[in-house]
Amino acid sequence: MKDTVQFLAQHGYWLLAAAILGRQACLPVPANLLLVAAGALARSGRLSLPGILAAAVTAFAVADIGWYQAGRRWGDRTLHSRPVRALGKQRASEYSARRAACDLKKLRGKNIVRRIGKTHRYEALPKGLRAMAALVVPRDKAVKPLLAAAQQLRPSRGAQNPRMLDAHYETIRTATQGVFQELGLAA
Repeated sequence: MKDTVQFLAQHGYWLLAAAILGRQACLPVPANLLLVAAGALARSGRLSLPGILAAAVTAFAVADIGWYQAGRRWGDRTLHSRPVRALGKQRASEYSARRAACDLKKLRGKNIVRRIGKTHRYEALPKGLRAMAALVVPRDKAVKPLLAAAQQLRPSRGAQNPRMLDAHYETIRTATQGVFQELGLAA
């Protein structure tokens, strides 16, 4: 158990940045749990809060810039790719050009984006970026992980047809619970 806490304390910044990048690439990585654990390690003095913030913000910025460039370069193909559809929980046939035009009209009406000249391109306004960040970032990065941590855990029945992956997941879950107990986060 102490080895796990020591590993998180020793490689916390790199591990945190890699987990955030993986999560932003739609991989099943527990980035939110690592953010909570990093916060606990900062509280105990094993990691510095400015270092955690720098690693997290840098990873989020790199991922956002990557998605922006992918959308700019490949446009429709990126929008209809499997990971992006998974984020919105919709099939490719459900999001059409008509729906995109309707969404852009709504965003223009709320002064979040504006059209660039007479082109088919749009840019976000500073006021719109602040509004989007004020609404989305706290919900996704703070409220959801805190609500998930506050839920009463009930023992699971386990998989009906357990595979090796299920056993590895259970090992990771119990190790994470042990880390949280070691840090004083779990009851």
